[in-house]
Amino acid sequence: MTRESISPSTALPEKVSWGRIADLRESGMGATVFGELSQGEFIALQFSIPSVSLELRACVCHRRGYFYGFEFLIVSDMQRERTKLAGEEIPIKHPHASR
Repeated sequence: MTRESISPSTALPEKVSWGRIADLRESGMGATVFGELSQGEFIALQFSIPSVSLELRACVCHRRGYFYGFEFLIVSDMQRERTKLAGEEIPIKHPHASR
């Protein structure tokens, strides 16, 4: 099973992180992120799936350890469609599903 990489970043250049997508939907994503983000923080998410590369603005909705939930903010119709297609290529794997 492959999970695709993301690069969340904030307005502070020294606060760039990286992570792995666990779940991708049209309205947001779940990901394991190696870095410190705060709930309510607005970030830029960059990610590439074999069929698509996207950069979207998002808000950090929740955090559980290194697992974060992100809600996409302003998303164009094209970005929404590309995100939907990309999400179909990623198997869903929530790190706390077996607990």
